[in-house]
Amino acid sequence: MSIVESAEATLKYNVAVKCATRTLGKNQIDGIRMKSMWSTPNGIIKNMQNGIIFHKPIMCKNISRIVYMGRHILGNQHHATDIVIKELGKLKMGIFKEVAFLLSATNTILKRYDGRKWKQKFEEQTIWYKHRLIDDMVIYTIKSDGGYVWTWTNYAGDVQGELLAPSFSSLGLMTAVLLSSDRKTLEAEAARGTITRHYWLYQKDETTNSSSII
Repeated sequence: MSIVESAEATLKYNVAVKCATRTLGKNQIDGIRMKSMWSTPNGIIKNMQNGIIFHKPIMCKNISRIVYMGRHILGNQHHATDIVIKELGKLKMGIFKEVAFLLSATNTILKRYDGRKWKQKFEEQTIWYKHRLIDDMVIYTIKSDGGYVWTWTNYAGDVQGELLAPSFSSLGLMTAVLLSSDRKTLEAEAARGTITRHYWLYQKDETTNSSSII
């Protein structure tokens, strides 16, 4: 089954469990004599499903306050149109979990954000909603002790999610769920892909040290 067929089947049956995929770099392409670089499997799947990825920690007793992470899977803010969207979205998660909500983006480029209908609801539950410039939010998160939902634009979310998880615990202690825009399709996947350099060591009969905890 091809990647496209797999994504189509997910949309048909509304549920899927996805294993880690590999995107070949230039050296690998030259090594196996491929004619051209293929599109990333993750990119193809996410473009077809069009939704939101939520990263959530696997709970441990010694982690008292956690950070929920959410990011959309399409587009880039530098090519976006600055508009107001009428439909409500990810802020519902903050209300449901009763945790603070932080939206970080490059607001020097996009100057409007979806807080009009939700700020009062957060204040009524004595939790808070804030919009922060992405640069400032990264520094705040590294120094914080968690206890909030952090949502990003696409690329920033991909990068900062990889930074946040190992800083506080481990990439292996993070779940990833893709919720499609049709509101009924869900795909669970590994929050972390394969460890390519460890596989190369394994091929040479060398010792590897891959752990979900460290």
